[in-house]
Amino acid sequence: MAHFGDLIARLFGGGTRGLSGDADRVLIDDPELEYFNARLRRHTATDDLVEDPEVIWDGGRDNGRGGLRQHLQQSEYGENLGFTDVLVILSTDDWHRTLEQLREPWTQRAARIIGEQLWAHCEQHDLHQIFPGRPFGFRFIEDGGHEMQGARLGLLRGEFVTGLLPNLYTGPAARSRPVISVLLNIPGEWEGYQEVGRLYSDQVQFTLGTHWLDNYSHPALRAPAIYRLQQYADGSFVHIVNPDCAERYRISSQETDDGPAVLTLSAPQGDPVAHMVLAIVDEGPQILTMSEGDEVTEPAAPDEGLAGRIARASGGRAGQDGAAADAEHRSPDAPTEPGADSPPPPAVPDRPEPTSGPLSEFISAASRTLSHGGNRTVIPADVDERILVLRERGALFQKVHFARFMAGYDVYLGTNGELGTTIKDRAATFEIRGRSIALAPHVDGIRVDGRLVRPGDHLTLDGTHTIEIVGQRLEFHDLRGVSVDGWPYLGEVRRNGGTSHMVFGGTYRVGRDRRCKVRLPDETSNENIVWMPAMAQGGTIRSRNGEIPKSRFYTDSIMVASEHAEIDLTREPVIISRARHCYTYVRRGSDIFALHPTQGRPGPLNMDLQPGDEILIGNCVFAVDYPPAHAPRPVPTRPELSAPRISADVLARAASSVDDAPAARGSGPLSMTDLPPAAGLGERGRAPEGLRLPKAGPDSFMGIDPAE
Repeated sequence: MAHFGDLIARLFGGGTRGLSGDADRVLIDDPELEYFNARLRRHTATDDLVEDPEVIWDGGRDNGRGGLRQHLQQSEYGENLGFTDVLVILSTDDWHRTLEQLREPWTQRAARIIGEQLWAHCEQHDLHQIFPGRPFGFRFIEDGGHEMQGARLGLLRGEFVTGLLPNLYTGPAARSRPVISVLLNIPGEWEGYQEVGRLYSDQVQFTLGTHWLDNYSHPALRAPAIYRLQQYADGSFVHIVNPDCAERYRISSQETDDGPAVLTLSAPQGDPVAHMVLAIVDEGPQILTMSEGDEVTEPAAPDEGLAGRIARASGGRAGQDGAAADAEHRSPDAPTEPGADSPPPPAVPDRPEPTSGPLSEFISAASRTLSHGGNRTVIPADVDERILVLRERGALFQKVHFARFMAGYDVYLGTNGELGTTIKDRAATFEIRGRSIALAPHVDGIRVDGRLVRPGDHLTLDGTHTIEIVGQRLEFHDLRGVSVDGWPYLGEVRRNGGTSHMVFGGTYRVGRDRRCKVRLPDETSNENIVWMPAMAQGGTIRSRNGEIPKSRFYTDSIMVASEHAEIDLTREPVIISRARHCYTYVRRGSDIFALHPTQGRPGPLNMDLQPGDEILIGNCVFAVDYPPAHAPRPVPTRPELSAPRISADVLARAASSVDDAPAARGSGPLSMTDLPPAAGLGERGRAPEGLRLPKAGPDSFMGIDPAE
């Protein structure tokens, strides 16, 4: 049984960047995009991915750091996956070459080949699909294609992006059923309610927002993934507002005796952003209220009824690509769900075929169903648990730990302001040698403290400096003057990163290991290390612990433990040191407190956490925030405006309509049969104009005793 905290991590999102996590980032550096950004990875293939689609899985020959396999290994999952389908974005060059594959549509061949590898990986590592019986679906799109609504990533030939998104749904499979019809009203955009999408019985999540990765997008919704509706395999539902917008927006429900319940997304002043009705269009799984310890029983398959069959017919076929010009790239029509008089479907094979185009979780499900005029609506449970938030605030430069065979290491500043140890397009290099840090610019346009610096300059950094590049602003702080036990840090670069959310009542490990709830970066390349001349050649390093392959020495394995610390939320927050050889630090105002490793000189191993504290762990800086116990829920400063009413007849028609003409973008949503592929993540239709918007290594090598 997975802990409820695992579910919250999926629903909320966020990753960590550290000193090496920026190289594969895809979207612009915007905290509101972190939910999507943390689930996307950029790769560079070493072989031709069009000729051999398996390259998308492993990155190609001699590629130890690319491909979907590594993306999966670096993602935070327990025994159950947090997605059902996979997104792959190809460069324009590679996409056009796939159209030349005449013997078999390239996307079908790629889905089959990659799907086989994905299923084999899941079996080997005991990973399971969230909804048993659903095959993995694959969505292949062109960089800058119509699905991306005008956005472009600038991928070159051989570069590709993979996405493991909870809300990605490539279309219904043989046993899929529409469960929820999402009816939306955006004040000032259109009158009444329109259906903007459906949540199917084997779909993890449905999002509303402004981004092309949302299931339904509209600029009036104000933020990416601003509303998230999550379904679990036990039939319960949970919804939240984008946590990075939680201080600006909230969800409330309005129930009346003469109409269905309406959910309202509103600003703190009470101004409504959108009104929603979640209509049940199919009996689907029985909606249960469960708590930990309850026994799970498989609900009987109900008769879907006439309304469900009509609604199912409106789903049409789920094309993999929306444009008619790409018809040869579309998946086949989804098999029709048998009616009440049809024989039961055949048993699902252990490994369903992949298609090109949650596990039973125990949660305290407060999902409620309401009946109105013979039609049912659902009010999902609110996530009102007490939650601790870690917000990444910076990256840390450590001293050179093994001076006998390392002269130092480099950290690169990319042309888009990204920071990492494997950046390709480098604007500057931070050179760490011994206990000194210098900045070496490679391109024009970089400013340090407002002064332009040029390629060839070499600036020694001490004190505090502001570094500006392409609109990104980084702050450097010298940390060499700190006097505290085991202090390894030379400098700190302040910049915002992702957020991690932890529900009170559980314990959460922090480290490089994939089982940690807060996963720190684990970049295995060591090309940024500057070896001593005697160590430049050869593949091993001699130590008193034996011969160690040099490939196992990389920045993260040296400085970050596989399980570095633990945050205990079974009471008021406590951080506990778990690393054998690495320190953890808590910064509270101007004071810094050291938590000692579990081996070596004895010292404090735990400390209470307070809101406003900062945790320095490995190469990351996290700010701590959490509400006081029994804190009241915020209320709008003025009463909310009444939501538009929806009658039972309108509800029935909206949930099952197949004939409504699509409305123009900006004046109303499109009908289900014409939803744009990007906005619907699987539906057919013309795209609208949009806004341009390995296993962890050892605990760490700090415990290695080099040979004399």
